[in-house]
Amino acid sequence: GLEHLHTHNIMHRDIKSENVLIDSFGYPKLCDFDNSKVGKRAWTSCGTLSFMAPELILNKGHNHTVDYWGMGVVMYELLTGKPPFDDINGITLKDQLISSTFVSLVNDGVTSDGNKLIVQLLEPNPKKRIGSSGIHHIKKHSWFLGNRKFNWSRIVERIMESPIKCYVRD
Repeated sequence: GLEHLHTHNIMHRDIKSENVLIDSFGYPKLCDFDNSKVGKRAWTSCGTLSFMAPELILNKGHNHTVDYWGMGVVMYELLTGKPPFDDINGITLKDQLISSTFVSLVNDGVTSDGNKLIVQLLEPNPKKRIGSSGIHHIKKHSWFLGNRKFNWSRIVERIMESPIKCYVRD
């Protein structure tokens, strides 16, 4: 979904778990495009605070990489069951987001490759964030290329079997 949006110069700007739905075949679908923006750069601060990239919070102007930051937060939540940023030890949520201060995932049973991808997605500098020069860098990350037999074209063609089984009643 993000690749399609970004190809058309559309930033979603509110990637969060609540905005990623799973269809009856187990494939993810993006929803809630209220904060979307057509263009290569924007300056309006919008979205849900705990999923906002530092450049959104600081009103420095932003581009499509804010969506990759949100993707990193969602991945962290999916892999650990908890948010990467939370008001702890007197450090406010905003301060943690701006500095990208979060706990490494390796101790939570997440693979080293999974941890590396999340660290690269939650890079506070948008120019250094994975995907800043194209989503192909994310798609070629070792976490996707590992032993999972993950195949992007099979996902797009909707022929790769999803590990999630949804049963919808008539």
